Amino acid sequence: MPMEPNDVIWGTLLTACRTHKNVEMAAYAAEQASKLTTQRSGIHVLLSNIYASAGKWVGVAKVRLQLKDKRIQKAP
Repeated sequence: MPMEPNDVIWGTLLTACRTHKNVEMAAYAAEQASKLTTQRSGIHVLLSNIYASAGKWVGVAKVRLQLKDKRIQKAP
């Protein structure tokens, strides 16, 4: 890639992971996006939804706990 990926690029990959049900890549993309931006709830919510769709409830709980610990709130 001729440029470094930013949080928008990682978020786009995360959305594609949801479409293609790739939970492992989604976790990686969310981790990378979180390193670049700390207060965007959408990344965490999307990852939580991906885990829920896959029936990975422990993953859902971890992501929701991270939101709470970092005091990140979803926009209404």
